[in-house]
Amino acid sequence: MAQLFAELLDTLRLTHPELNIDAVRNNLIRQEHEYSSYVGFESALPHFHVGTLATSVVMVAKLHTAIPDPHGTVTIRYVFLVLSPSSEPRTHLQALAEISRFVMDAGNRERLGAARDIAALRHIFFPRGKAAQRGASTAESRTA
Repeated sequence: MAQLFAELLDTLRLTHPELNIDAVRNNLIRQEHEYSSYVGFESALPHFHVGTLATSVVMVAKLHTAIPDPHGTVTIRYVFLVLSPSSEPRTHLQALAEISRFVMDAGNRERLGAARDIAALRHIFFPRGKAAQRGASTAESRTA
């Protein structure tokens, strides 16, 4: 997971240069070492609050090759990373709940599995025009 976190955070650094990326990465690795972020259906949901963030960030990675969960016998193919300002616990919990509902839906998991590139992944989460309406931005990762 450490390599995956490094790739995701290298991408995040491009849009959030004010963040202490090393501290975020170290917190993610420590947290993953203490307990698994695996939530079922080959999905992991690492998350925590970052005091210096102004708005919440959600990053999605679809791995070309599933990786083993370090705490069990399952594999992880999808990672939903949620970082939120410390001052926004409600937004953080809403993001976690929305992602959980998304992952539990068999149709969504099927669309994730069928997505072959970043454009297809974006389309799952931001159907035509919704990204602009919600003020969302996307960042590409070599992991996806």
